[in-house]
Order: sequence, then C-alpha cells, then structure tokens
Amino acid sequence: MTTQKDASDCFPILSLIYSHLNFGNQDYHKDHLHPASYFYNSKRADYQTDEDFKFYTDPTNWNSILNLQLLNGTLNQSKLDTPLKDWVTNNNIDKVNQLIPNISLDIADFKTFLTERKTLLVGQLKKMVL
Repeated sequence: MTTQKDASDCFPILSLIYSHLNFGNQDYHKDHLHPASYFYNSKRADYQTDEDFKFYTDPTNWNSILNLQLLNGTLNQSKLDTPLKDWVTNNNIDKVNQLIPNISLDIADFKTFLTERKTLLVGQLKKMVL
C-alpha cells in the first residue's frame, strides 16, 4: 500500500483494486483523492506540531495508493485541485464505488482517512482472491 503514483506498478495495482470499472470505453487517470497541491503548498504554520507537518508533507503518505483512485480522464480534468470533501459532496460521488471511506473527508482528518482507506483497499483485494 506504499506504491507511489509514478511507480511502474501503480496503474496495474489500481486496475486490480478498481476492476469493477469499464476499462474498454474510457481513459482512466491516476488521481489524488486529496489533491497533491494541498500537500505541495503546505507550510509549517498550517500545523500544530512538527510531527503533523512532516506527516502531511511526506509523499509516502499523500502520494501513495492510499490517496489515489482511478478516475475517468474528463472527470479528473474537472476535479483539478478541488478538496475531496467538496468534490464528493458537490458531485454526488458514489463513495462505495470509488472506495472512499464513509468518514470525515476533511483534510484535517487525513491520518484517519489513510487508515480507513487502507482497510477498504485491503478488503477489496481480499475479495479478489477468495
């Protein structure tokens, strides 16, 4: 679950996780659920502790499969840097289909999001082998 967005095995892993998607007729992009721009633009003053700052700005957290989804290319272009919470709400996103945890999607809850998302992804992979 630590595979990074630009790793050669990232798209194949996401394709397994999102095997329910129609790959024949659509172009899918690797998309950050919580936008990468948030993490790139983070400043130490945005966080209460050095530990939080290091966690949020560490690509192993925000650039891994845990924060990635496969998204139709057109939808990805329209999503851009929209915060996950807003994108899900404003577009009536099917969280079950997109494997998005049913918890707070506020960026302040990113640590919890990663924990819950890992549980969902591991569960999805287990379904495939059982």
